[in-house]
Amino acid sequence: MIQYSIYTVSGINAVAPISITGGSYSVNGTSFTTGSGAVNNGNTVAVRLTSSGNFSTQTCATLNISGVHGSFCVTTQPAPAHTPSVSINNVSQNEGNAGTTPFNFNMTLSSASSQSVTVSYNTSNGTAVGGANCTGSTDYKSLSSMLTFTPGQTSKSISVQICGDTIPEPNETFAVTLTSASNAAIATGQGAGVGTIVNDDSCIFLSKPTVDFDGDCESDIGIYRNGAWSIRRSSDDGVSHFGWGGPSWGPAVADYDGDGKADVAVYHSSGVWSIVRSSDGGNTVVGWGGAPQDIPLN
Repeated sequence: MIQYSIYTVSGINAVAPISITGGSYSVNGTSFTTGSGAVNNGNTVAVRLTSSGNFSTQTCATLNISGVHGSFCVTTQPAPAHTPSVSINNVSQNEGNAGTTPFNFNMTLSSASSQSVTVSYNTSNGTAVGGANCTGSTDYKSLSSMLTFTPGQTSKSISVQICGDTIPEPNETFAVTLTSASNAAIATGQGAGVGTIVNDDSCIFLSKPTVDFDGDCESDIGIYRNGAWSIRRSSDDGVSHFGWGGPSWGPAVADYDGDGKADVAVYHSSGVWSIVRSSDGGNTVVGWGGAPQDIPLN
């Protein structure tokens, strides 16, 4: 909804600059503008802004006349007690090796409404990259649309198409965000569904790299120093830092949980192994070895 507020300029003795952020303005009935301009003492300035389509949301426009700022703010009304809330779930599944795989997200109303409820939504990138088509590095087809719950309906679904491939890579994520709703409120903390594209491709090689921490079938550059790990990931050239082990521990890297990624692991000369599983972040402690001549194999 468009909102207006009218002001009269006073207290200046010369032409003064005027600008605005978050809205537009008109001087003495001229066309509304968002650019810079000038005003004189006694001019009438109308400020215009568009309020949010969501309940209990404040929108502000700030007017600046010769360094003096003033804000015009509008807060939408709170959701009525009987207004339902709308939420969306998370989805996690394999990407597939060819074509597209549908990721079906469910939108749910907390209670049935006697009115039609319209919800707008769009996708956004996490580590996954969206695009119009499954070409190049695109991981999923981007969406920006809306759906309508007819009176009495409480559940609707939308489908995001995932681009299949046979390239081993880490799991990737994207989001489906509910941007606005009419005749309903977006549920607090449940207005964005996370899609996790699970890698279902395996590496093909004669000799598997033993320090592939990110699961892209390439060895990563890693340094271990007195319990401090610094790993340069081959998948994106970023650096991961971990603290595990200590001066009397040595690295014993291997894929202990079979998820295609190397685990951060250390071995103590007393025969204690301590492994951080890459699959779930949990810790496995094993007692094996301990003789002076024992050397861990990895």
